[in-house]
Amino acid sequence: MALTLSQKSLSAKIKKRKKKMKAKALITGMAMGGALLVSASVAKASIVQVGTGLNASGDLISSGATEQSYNVTYYAGVAGVVTPGAGVSESAIAAVEAGSYVGNVTMGPALGQWITPLDPSTGQPSQQVGLWTYTETIVGKGSMSGSFASDNGSELLVNGNVVLQSPSWEYGPYGDYQSLLPFSAALPNAVNTIEWEVYNPPWSTFNPTSLIVVGTATVSAVPEPTTIISGVLMLLPFGASTLRILRRNRAA
Repeated sequence: MALTLSQKSLSAKIKKRKKKMKAKALITGMAMGGALLVSASVAKASIVQVGTGLNASGDLISSGATEQSYNVTYYAGVAGVVTPGAGVSESAIAAVEAGSYVGNVTMGPALGQWITPLDPSTGQPSQQVGLWTYTETIVGKGSMSGSFASDNGSELLVNGNVVLQSPSWEYGPYGDYQSLLPFSAALPNAVNTIEWEVYNPPWSTFNPTSLIVVGTATVSAVPEPTTIISGVLMLLPFGASTLRILRRNRAA
């Protein structure tokens, strides 16, 4: 049956309207997929405390309490013959240091206090000669900064690379404990290993070793691969629809 002019006009309008609806749905779907990709690539930054003598919430632990943020490892030896690889895991406690030690930082956006390894045989501050390594893991890419002091000389390593050394490192007879020294470092990996190495040289009198770190890290979580894949998969059917529409327009 032949269509009248008005029927043809109505049919054309309906087809045109359907095309517009398909195009709108296509744009909406692509926007949703794109939004997933954008949200995956733009991660929210967070601030993490990297100080010593803190609990999981970033608050100061009580004096004499066991260190919670850093794992402490002891490597025996004297100057020039410390042999990493034979380390012994030790405990450390928060300690109120007297004498010429710089004071703990108990107020401000960044906190930290002195921590001292314990001699497992006596339960007292260790006086063992050798290298003490304080290790912490920071998740996320970004950077960290702050200040530190140590007894005796120390160095900071990030992912195994030396970032800085205190004035009396490596085997200086005096410690860098009378004032806080600044530090800053990039955190390039999704998971970063932070190490403070403190050397305790031989001494004829009471010979403890200690470390204080005060600072924060600003990091962004790395997007999960599943989030990125979801965004890509959402875009695939809309990409195919776009190709079909282009082919139809060319054919027309």
